Amino acid sequence: MSAIGKPHQHGFTLIEALVVVAIAGLIAGLAFPRIDRAIHRQHFRTNEAALVQGIRLARATAIRTSTTTRFSLLGTGDQFAVDNVAQPPLAKGLRIAAIDRPSLRFFADGSSDGGRFTLIDRGLRADITVYPSTGVVSLAAPQ
Repeated sequence: MSAIGKPHQHGFTLIEALVVVAIAGLIAGLAFPRIDRAIHRQHFRTNEAALVQGIRLARATAIRTSTTTRFSLLGTGDQFAVDNVAQPPLAKGLRIAAIDRPSLRFFADGSSDGGRFTLIDRGLRADITVYPSTGVVSLAAPQ
């Protein structure tokens, strides 16, 4: 017993522990959807960068080899090829939609026949334009 006659209490009661667990669960339930959206957006940006890089690779190959190089979509639009060499597929659920045509040609001077593509996934989309006279790739921010 203590000096005032009451025993010392150590630890937590079961109700206190349950309240702490309930609060932690509530916080996790509110935070998880935001974290999930942030992760999804980052995966989208990574695949967007891979697509743009693939188009730029086709242009650079055409300039380096002084030949016409083709960038083309494969199958259902989840993969692309540079000069018939398939590149790694995009993440599951992402799809590339060709606006004008499913392939581009890049010429030895870096110019192209031009085209537009859209990368689509669960409410996110990015528009990619390849200008004919210069072959320059332009990326509109994800919407």
